[in-house]
Amino acid sequence: MHPKDEVQVFDLSDPGLWIPAYHGINESKKRFKLLYGSRGRGASTNVAQAIVMRMLEEPVKGMMVRKVFEDIQGSQWETIRKWVYDHGLMDAFEFPKAPLGVICKPTGAHLIARGMNKPGRAKSVPGLSLAWYEEADELEEDDHRTTSLSIREDNIEEWLTFNSPMADHWIMKRFFPGTIDKDGAFSLDLSFESPDGLFTEVPSSDPNAIIVHGCYHHNPFTKPEYVVEMDRLAKADPETYRVDGLGLIGRRNLGSLWCRAFDRTKHLRKLKYRPDLPVHLTFDQNNLPYSTMLAIQIVPLEDSVVEIRVLKTFCYKPPSNSTEDLCAGFVYEFDGVELEDGTIAPSPEVYIYGDTTGRNETQKK
Repeated sequence: MHPKDEVQVFDLSDPGLWIPAYHGINESKKRFKLLYGSRGRGASTNVAQAIVMRMLEEPVKGMMVRKVFEDIQGSQWETIRKWVYDHGLMDAFEFPKAPLGVICKPTGAHLIARGMNKPGRAKSVPGLSLAWYEEADELEEDDHRTTSLSIREDNIEEWLTFNSPMADHWIMKRFFPGTIDKDGAFSLDLSFESPDGLFTEVPSSDPNAIIVHGCYHHNPFTKPEYVVEMDRLAKADPETYRVDGLGLIGRRNLGSLWCRAFDRTKHLRKLKYRPDLPVHLTFDQNNLPYSTMLAIQIVPLEDSVVEIRVLKTFCYKPPSNSTEDLCAGFVYEFDGVELEDGTIAPSPEVYIYGDTTGRNETQKK
């Protein structure tokens, strides 16, 4: 940190501080700014820089958003804090942890933190004109829609950073080019991609959105050791390198799928919750790499036939993946559901299924 009595002049317009491939998205006035691609592309640092610059210029009120609230401190909050510290600007900022946030003292600009697993989430937060959704592909479409609708001030800026997702992800359908057939199935148009991953501009179906692709080749700050590891990955596992190294959209080679004809676009659809039927919660109570819970309803049909509906999969990573965390997610999603007629459904009747793993102390914390 620089001595307090030292007068420091810091020019954020220095081109040496920025990744050239992202200049267009940084300068864009469009509301939705999607910066996606491979690991090591420098997207999070770029967004942190852009947000710091805006906070130094105006008293903006913004929001750091993740699927799980507890992940924010180690991602957006820490990325911004590190960049401010590394560039000698700590005297101009505060980084409170309770409540978690970022404050720019000269302008009064500040950021709050919101996780989609917390009651209240981002509803009814007044005065917002900025949001940063880190790992945006972890969010449900409803999470983004609800948060976006709460941002109502002028000069709105919504940053979405994420690694290249599956081709049928809701972000693809919402922002990327493609066609919808008569059955409502979305087909992504990938003509904008180049096999070497060096493309940057991606057309958007939303005129108020800008999409930029990046990979580690676009990042001049990439360490040589990382390039060596990526070169090794390219030779050892080309399909994984295609996604993790070049940021191309698709899916990794998962080996032999037991259901070879399965197609997400054809065989999956959203199911309505039936408040008149009980919900069956079944747990796979591992701690690593994640804990999983399925919310299921059994719907009786004709001639003693039943339909098993998997309403939602709750899949939480450490440290917020205890049984209590999973149950809290269920309560948020299914308790107090508003029905089509505007009434509130009663709390559901619940049946719980698990195994002896659920008795472990790691699942009780």
